[in-house]
Amino acid sequence: MNTKRMTCNQYYITVEGETEKIYLDKLKMLINDSGINSKNVKFKVKVEKSPIKAIKKITSLDSNRIYHVIDVEKPNQEGTEVFHKIIDELESANKYKKNTKYELLYTNISFELWIILHKSSCNGCKNNQSQYLTELNRSFNMNFESLDEYKKEKNFEQLMNNITLDDVKAAIKKAEKLMNDLEICATKKVYKKYKYYSENPSLNIHELIKMILNETGIL
Repeated sequence: MNTKRMTCNQYYITVEGETEKIYLDKLKMLINDSGINSKNVKFKVKVEKSPIKAIKKITSLDSNRIYHVIDVEKPNQEGTEVFHKIIDELESANKYKKNTKYELLYTNISFELWIILHKSSCNGCKNNQSQYLTELNRSFNMNFESLDEYKKEKNFEQLMNNITLDDVKAAIKKAEKLMNDLEICATKKVYKKYKYYSENPSLNIHELIKMILNETGIL
């Protein structure tokens, strides 16, 4: 009988809201209970919109990397300015704690884009976040009347019960295709060494999820 204790990888992630935290809790469970993982995971998730506030509250790290998940939210100049302000904070956070790299993970314009990709392709441009509601309901066979209703803890946890590890893998593939297609017709923008696409839909959160699945032996 193999009694060797499984190694646990830890990932430090700051997020804007509870929805993202609940998703990561679900992902941890899917990985650790999969029976095919070579390592377990532990996510140290803090709900904090400000990277500089977050870094000041962290006293020690088992890793030199932290990931910040952000929505672009508005497909206009105002949204870009808010996005750039967060990048400014990421730069300040990196200077505040030396030898630590604060990585940018974004979903343009909404985290709901990433959630939908677990069940469906989502290639159309959106003018606001509420336009994701129809695709969310259709993809998960739900009937939420608003995004606020969908984001209620009980409702979102119910939706998360419909996601499997195979869905996560499928979402990664859909995100990669979306970004490969975007690369043909758009140019990446660079702000303070952080690269992103201003066009929506676009995202890079799948890169972290793929890395985690690779590091746990699932991919």
